[in-house]
Amino acid sequence: MKKLRLIGIFIAGLASGFSAPVWADDEADVRQMVDALYRRPPSQQLSFGREDPALISAELYALVQRASAEARRSAIAVKKSDYPTNKPYFIEGDLYSSMYEGFRAYGGIRSIRSAGEGRYRVEVELSYDKDTHWVDTVSIIREDGQWKIDDIGYDAHLQSGSAKEELLSFLGWSENGVRQVVEAFYQSRRVSSGWAKHFANVDAALISRKLYALIQEAAAEEARSAREIQNSDHPTDKPKMFEGDLYSNLYEGYSAIDAIRIIRALEDGYLVEVTLANRHYSEPWVWTDTVFVIEEPEGLWKIDDIYYAGKGSHAGDRLKKVLQSFITNENPP
Repeated sequence: MKKLRLIGIFIAGLASGFSAPVWADDEADVRQMVDALYRRPPSQQLSFGREDPALISAELYALVQRASAEARRSAIAVKKSDYPTNKPYFIEGDLYSSMYEGFRAYGGIRSIRSAGEGRYRVEVELSYDKDTHWVDTVSIIREDGQWKIDDIGYDAHLQSGSAKEELLSFLGWSENGVRQVVEAFYQSRRVSSGWAKHFANVDAALISRKLYALIQEAAAEEARSAREIQNSDHPTDKPKMFEGDLYSNLYEGYSAIDAIRIIRALEDGYLVEVTLANRHYSEPWVWTDTVFVIEEPEGLWKIDDIYYAGKGSHAGDRLKKVLQSFITNENPP
């Protein structure tokens, strides 16, 4: 009987114009899951920062984690800034419904539609008061043997977009700025031919105050050493100096930026992986350095340090340590 019932549902679905059938067993499970979610008491409703990974998809949960880390980082940065009473950057209002204030009443499921294998879209009726009603669309996917929420589409009468789009927009404000400063810095140092630029030839607008101060101090030490040698009894001796590229882990520098990937939001900044390559040789070098980016008090993103990859000129070291060692003559290059 079950097989005949499913065939009947399939035929009825085709007759009504559905692109894919809603199987009875799946529909019942999805309906039960969505009803249970929206019938929770207000204190247990889905809200930003209190998500259950067993309830939402891995992709949505990862976005939430990144956004939560960014909100914490922003709060700490503002607190440590010259303007600690300023408002930090965070997600306001209810992320998981169309209404800023959230919903107060659940009116039930309006429709369930298949969105492909292992995917459903469920329209739910919600309201805030007797005059404010709307329909949100919950995207459900099958993951790890369970039905999970993958997104919530907002009612166009209240606002556009969805929970995922809201998270990406929130992250984009910071992450795009981080990515832009990293890309601008590495483009400015890229080697098209010949040797890398002198290490002190950097754009101060792209690097932190503390890092820029170290660079200037190292440049002054290099100039002092050159004068000392020139005025010595051995003026042809080699002075203390940086040779090769200081801002990447290859002496000859890099000719291409293959990828820039933000890997982690920290309390005081971001870690960004930068994959670089030098293809001026018969066997190209490709490696990945890690850049630490911070937000300066004026709200601008700046490069604060570079962690070199595990092979090459500065293998396993970091930029600030190399500069400091040069200045104090602990380990001159």
